[in-house]
Amino acid sequence: MRQYLQTCAQIEKKAAEIYRLLSESAHYSLEVRQIFQSLANDEEDHAHQLDFALRFPTGTATAKKDLWLGQATVLLHRVEELQHQVDTAALPLAQAAELAAELEGEFCRIHLENSVRFQDERMRAMFAAMARSEESHLRKLAALKRLSA
Repeated sequence: MRQYLQTCAQIEKKAAEIYRLLSESAHYSLEVRQIFQSLANDEEDHAHQLDFALRFPTGTATAKKDLWLGQATVLLHRVEELQHQVDTAALPLAQAAELAAELEGEFCRIHLENSVRFQDERMRAMFAAMARSEESHLRKLAALKRLSA
């Protein structure tokens, strides 16, 4: 379970870095860069929450069902690929928003699944809150796609 939470924290940190890179791009307006910075801050907060959960005593945050480490690892690789794309090329806003929305949809789904997998109420609440945050991110990314149209 600890490895699963560590992988989730890595995903959130890499997502924050992607948004931070996008927020620094001179290809986007100030308004767009501020939205990307806000998303970066949220993802960094998620990573801090997961890092905090890793400090719980071993056995505290047990899951009711098996956690899908393989699924999280696949998602981590997808996030790393997007980070490489963003780091090496200036993406048009529509493409950046679309790619980010695909990942946010996956983040939301996984957080919702995790909100029922854990026995510990604090862990369920943390993942439920993260899922709500990802839904907010999806709305912001949809607005960015409309801006680019």
